[in-house]
Amino acid sequence: MTVAIYNCIWTPLTISFDYAMTLDDNSDFFKALNWIIRILYALDILMQFLTSYIDSTTGDEIMKPSMIARRYMAGEFIVDFLSTFPFKLLPIDDSRFRTFASMCALLKTLRIRKLYQTITQANLTVEQKAFAKIGFYSLLIFIYTHIIGCLMFFFLKTNYLWVAPTDFGAIRSRVQDPWYITG
Repeated sequence: MTVAIYNCIWTPLTISFDYAMTLDDNSDFFKALNWIIRILYALDILMQFLTSYIDSTTGDEIMKPSMIARRYMAGEFIVDFLSTFPFKLLPIDDSRFRTFASMCALLKTLRIRKLYQTITQANLTVEQKAFAKIGFYSLLIFIYTHIIGCLMFFFLKTNYLWVAPTDFGAIRSRVQDPWYITG
C-alpha cells in the first residue's frame, strides 16, 4: 500500500512538472525505484490470477482458476496492465503518445482502491474499521485534490487555445477582441 500512496503523490507530479519529470527520467534512484514498482505491480497482476474471491450472491469462496481469471480479466486487468506497462520505453517520439503514456501511468493511482478492500476485510473491531475508513477517505480527498491540481497545471501549461472563438454567436470572445493583447 505504501507503493500505491507513493504513486498517488509522485506520478501526477511527474506528469505535470518538468522538474519532477526530469528527475524521474534521469535519476538512477528513481529509475531503480520505478523498475521495482513495475515488478511489484506485475507480480500483483500474476497474484490476481491466483487469488480466490468470495461470490457475492452465494457467499462461496471461488477457487477455480478459470473463474478467477475470467472475473479479473473482465474487471481490473485492463487498468492494472495499462498502469504497469512501460510505455516510455517504446521508441515512439510523438507528443500525443507521450501524453497517452502519462495518462496510463496516472492509472497507477487507482490501485489505492485496494486499500479500502484491505480495511473492510481486516480483522478489526467496528470502531477500528470506522476510524480506518475515515482516514482512508481523508487520504482520498488529499489525493484527489493533488491530482486535480497537477492535472490543471498540466493542461494550463500547454499552448492550446482554451477560449472558444465565439460565445454562441452573440458575444465576441477575447480572441476576436481587437483590444485584447496576447503574450
